[in-house]
Amino acid sequence: MDQSFHVYIGLVASVLIAISIMMTNVKAFRIINLVGAATFATYGHLIESLPVFGLNFFNACVDIFYLVKMSRQKEYFTLNPTLTGNEFFFKEFIKYYKDDITKFFPNFVFENIENPIIFLISRKMNPVGLFICEMKEEGLIRIHLDYSCPEYRDFENARFLLRESKKLIEEHKVHTLESYSDVWAHQKYLLKLGFQRDEKEKDLFIKKVG
Repeated sequence: MDQSFHVYIGLVASVLIAISIMMTNVKAFRIINLVGAATFATYGHLIESLPVFGLNFFNACVDIFYLVKMSRQKEYFTLNPTLTGNEFFFKEFIKYYKDDITKFFPNFVFENIENPIIFLISRKMNPVGLFICEMKEEGLIRIHLDYSCPEYRDFENARFLLRESKKLIEEHKVHTLESYSDVWAHQKYLLKLGFQRDEKEKDLFIKKVG
């Protein structure tokens, strides 16, 4: 086999490993690291280097072990709908994650929301997400903030919230959720959750519920 192909495989493996160690989400780290380790093991086999193959084969096995373990663990979610925005913890949460929140919600200013509805999401009793919305008119809820801490940015918070909010949706006869975003990463997130881009306003995303 062409020697340059071996080099190419090694470079791809190196890039994958480098990307994995930059991931803040544990599951994403394990998945990308697994692909990188498997690719490196293949590289070690091609160049007939037992140490390279053995170490990376072992790393791939470790990644598989933890991914299987994570898939079998049941997440324990809780939802706190009682916050008003005046709590010490709420203010500190916003302050601590301010820079990261601004990356995805550059126009978010809590004080500008007239009648905020706040939900604090916890996983295994750890506060991991903050959801702030507002009833704009009968049946229409505008989402101002749907933030998850970097370590728990895996869509599970959003799915849990959508399941738990069914009662609220039914009680208030909500038929539409809307969210404005001009941030590509957040737009991609909204589309994955089933929101659709409005035909007239490119930064408006809508999801029909109820």
